[in-house]
Amino acid sequence: MLSQETFLDLYLRPFRIVEQLELACGYEKSFKLIDGQLLRNRYMLGIEKSVLDHRKLTSICERMEMPRNSVDAFLSRVADANLVLLGFEAAADDCLYKIYLEYWDRMRARLSSKQIAHEPQLLFQGFKWSALDNSRAILTDYTCFPKLDVDEMTDRFDRLLSTGGERRVFDAVSEITGAAAGKVPGRQLIYLEACEEGNPRVSFDINLYSAGMALQSIRRPLERLFRYFSISPGELDRLLAEAGLRPLGHLSAGTDRYGRDFVTVYYENLPK
Repeated sequence: MLSQETFLDLYLRPFRIVEQLELACGYEKSFKLIDGQLLRNRYMLGIEKSVLDHRKLTSICERMEMPRNSVDAFLSRVADANLVLLGFEAAADDCLYKIYLEYWDRMRARLSSKQIAHEPQLLFQGFKWSALDNSRAILTDYTCFPKLDVDEMTDRFDRLLSTGGERRVFDAVSEITGAAAGKVPGRQLIYLEACEEGNPRVSFDINLYSAGMALQSIRRPLERLFRYFSISPGELDRLLAEAGLRPLGHLSAGTDRYGRDFVTVYYENLPK
């Protein structure tokens, strides 16, 4: 088990790197629901790629102890990115570092072509590794399925969610998605699907920022999700007391790389 001192060093390292390199960034927090567990020590720091030269990018990778093979792959793919995101996630027995590349402008330019206006496009790549043992690394591809209406989106994530006669995750996600879509012109939200080689990871992500909803506005479906994952309702009360007024960001769900059902909710925090 990690000592408190070691955990704090790992948790704070991306913040310290950003501060020492004098970089402005966005700050997004999240919580993840797995059977019997609420994982709250999760965040991402978003940095405009335009302010990151090769020296700064290399420094970030080295100071976060990114695996050498991942560094080479990351640096070879960063040119087309708009945004670089530094992430941290603490689980029961490990801590993960993550660096994401977002290809928003490239995707938008490709989708402007009539020939591929509705074709799936790679929007993010996530380089992830154990902060305790960086030989354990993985790459996640996030593919955007553009211009889906709510019914099409629902059909896709229905197929990705494990059922087994249990529909509470699907019903809760559908309720949140429907409420958000009702607040967006054209009722269209940004929908992604994630995959990784060599494990059963299959999941989706829906960007809800454009709906302008607060985290506390989805309390009712969250209560059902907390019950489904056997997490105390008091944990939800504490979470919403702390962050309920923050803007709701993303909703992710599916099967993780260990074969477990999960739901993750992202929300905007104060800028750093």
